[in-house]
Amino acid sequence: MIRNKGFTVIEVMVVVVVIGVVTAITVGGFKITFDKSRLKQSGNEVVAFYQRTNRYATTDGWDYKIEIDRNNEFLRCMKDSPSATTKDSIGLRSELDLNFAGGKSPIVLTVNADGTVNDDDSIRQFKILDTETGRDSLLFYISPIGVMEVQ
Repeated sequence: MIRNKGFTVIEVMVVVVVIGVVTAITVGGFKITFDKSRLKQSGNEVVAFYQRTNRYATTDGWDYKIEIDRNNEFLRCMKDSPSATTKDSIGLRSELDLNFAGGKSPIVLTVNADGTVNDDDSIRQFKILDTETGRDSLLFYISPIGVMEVQ
């Protein structure tokens, strides 16, 4: 009796399908992790921007304004003076969106030389939304005493 050594076509197809399913699950998991890390990195950049602005105000002894512009998706800071120019700014990646309730855009916060914060429209919180996933967001709140909280 002759025995053929090897795999049947059905066995090979089953293995290929199993490998495909495992690959799809793994790639999907990596994409979710990548999306969350991208959002978290942008959140860290916003916090660092705020901390730099606070440091500019306290070390220079000047008030600095922070503009949060949801139309153009950026944050910028400038010295609170008539001849002020942009000292620092950050823009969001194209897949992220700035959002805040009510008021006009941009909202303006003033970081005082003592580190406290005033606002023009009683809006102290804003969100960064991931427009690709639609489910992930970070909420930022700046307290009157100058502390930024992220949730």
